[in-house]
Amino acid sequence: MTFVLGARCKDGVVVIGDTHLSVRCDFAYGYKLFSVFPGIVIAFAGDKALLELFKSNFLDFIKSQGLINNPVSSQRALFLTSKISRQISDKYGRHYDILLATSGTLFGGTSSLRWLAPTGESMPISDYCKLGSDTPHATVFLKKLFRPDMSMQQGAELGYFIIKYLERFELGLERGLDLIPPFDKPVIWFVPDAAPDQLLTDRKILDRFESNSIERLDKLETNIVKSYGLC
Repeated sequence: MTFVLGARCKDGVVVIGDTHLSVRCDFAYGYKLFSVFPGIVIAFAGDKALLELFKSNFLDFIKSQGLINNPVSSQRALFLTSKISRQISDKYGRHYDILLATSGTLFGGTSSLRWLAPTGESMPISDYCKLGSDTPHATVFLKKLFRPDMSMQQGAELGYFIIKYLERFELGLERGLDLIPPFDKPVIWFVPDAAPDQLLTDRKILDRFESNSIERLDKLETNIVKSYGLC
């Protein structure tokens, strides 16, 4: 199972992903979302080896340029992300997609979201973008439920619900979340228009998303059975 969602909401950008990572013919759990600059969040849809390769190449390059821990412009971040992505794709012939969220707080204006192809080409996202092998299963919920006037928390809760839906109905080949902490919950990163970016670690909010998702999925499952006339 692989699912990552980036959404441009009324108050900023939210990025959410499961914790499943492919490892050759097996799998492991870890974070698909990371940040190497203040105000910049990268979401990755690829296997663990590619993710680690991308991160190490990215860090090596910015260290060589003396950029580590220093704010860079959104255009500079886009250039660096595209450059590393293209180099890895050309060298290893492996393909993967990336979401890049940049903060409006650091760079002026509003926070932005872009999709990047392995070739380094990019496209701005004005509503939402989904990555991963299980994205087709999420389409119906995003088309029916996503609204541009959603808050980041509402967007995050929708993404959380979709990941739990994929798990409940076993739509992926493996579990998208681990059974034990710290990889047992979807990873959520807020990139607000008017505040610093923040990885959501508040267990109360995550627990609320969890309970709401379970309640909605129980109703969904019951309604499917009822509508089919089986009870």
